[in-house]
Amino acid sequence: MVGLGFGPLLLYLVGPQLGLSAVNNGRFLPYWYLAVSVVGGVGLGLLVDWVGGRFPQSRFGTAVLASLLALLFLVYVTGKVGDVPHWVNWSFTGYEEKSRFPEYRDLMEVVDGLPPGRVAWEDDERVYAFGTDLALMLLPYWTDTHPSMAGLYYESSLTTPFNLLNASELSAESSGRIPTLSYRGLDVARGLKHLEVFGVRYYIASTDEAKASARQAGLDPIAESGMWTIYPASEGELVVPATSEPSVWGGPGDFVEASLEWYGDVDHLDRWLVKDGPESWRRVASVAERLDGETREYEITDAAVGDVIVEDYRISFRTEAVGVPHMVRVSYFPNWTAHGAEGPFRAAPSLMVVVPTSEEVVLTFDRSWEEYAGMGVTLFTIVALVVLGYRTRRSRAELKRDDTEEMERSR
Repeated sequence: MVGLGFGPLLLYLVGPQLGLSAVNNGRFLPYWYLAVSVVGGVGLGLLVDWVGGRFPQSRFGTAVLASLLALLFLVYVTGKVGDVPHWVNWSFTGYEEKSRFPEYRDLMEVVDGLPPGRVAWEDDERVYAFGTDLALMLLPYWTDTHPSMAGLYYESSLTTPFNLLNASELSAESSGRIPTLSYRGLDVARGLKHLEVFGVRYYIASTDEAKASARQAGLDPIAESGMWTIYPASEGELVVPATSEPSVWGGPGDFVEASLEWYGDVDHLDRWLVKDGPESWRRVASVAERLDGETREYEITDAAVGDVIVEDYRISFRTEAVGVPHMVRVSYFPNWTAHGAEGPFRAAPSLMVVVPTSEEVVLTFDRSWEEYAGMGVTLFTIVALVVLGYRTRRSRAELKRDDTEEMERSR
């Protein structure tokens, strides 16, 4: 228990210094509080046991002391719980029960009336009045065709660090959940370049500061609803062909760190960096090296890519630029399999690059052999438990029958 407490506390204190940028280290703290409470309870129990040993004749006094300490400990623990009952009641009574739900509903209806496209929104603690400060995360629930750049599992995604960097550039005050990232602060003009990388079509601002920064960036509102103003962020293309040949990362360090450095160079986001690729692509030992020397350029027409369909487990598109690398603006994962193209190759910041070998390209999210192996082990375990249960029950029945026969013979 001591290790359970001090281990996470140590990670919380030194994690950022060790470069654990992908870890939301605040998650380590509950283990510390749990360990303190459990160790404290054990300590009080040992104290009562010691008192009982010193004064064995005073059982009543020992019982009173134990009860008093237990009561004090209970008060301490429940005091640490804080405002949990209020939070649970607030969070689980639903959006519709909040007094300002009509404002929230109106925004969802306005967004739903816009052409399909991804949406990024400003971090704003005032949104908590609608049920949670992440209320806009539910945009896809209310609108169908407007995915949010943040979702239920966003802290476990490769895209998380980049989403947080985007939020810092698009918000007057952002959460900064990962403390080791280099946040730049409100700068909508810079944020727009990053939103284009992810094919975000709309940006929703809520504070006066963010709206002023949007005006400075040359944005004109396309819709308004309550405290929110909606702006066009980019054309929202989810598949784009390369203008120059990507560079393959061959330097030291993790690819995430290289991707973060690449992401910070907003003037050269069109010079892609990938973790792997064909042997003909140039290998670079540093992010800056991709800008040095001659690089193969591609001439692409505006209508080169079309019929893009992004579904939960399938992505398809048509292209006239066969042989030219294409960026698929969906988070990379090893389970993606390309048909009619080479790849997919993991690309900075967290997306995929494929090289079409035909005009029709399809990516499917397939199960890996590890998943099949896990499913096999699970199935084997279930069958083994059924067989074991059956044999155990049968053995007990046989034993009971033998006991009955033995009793009858003894009579």
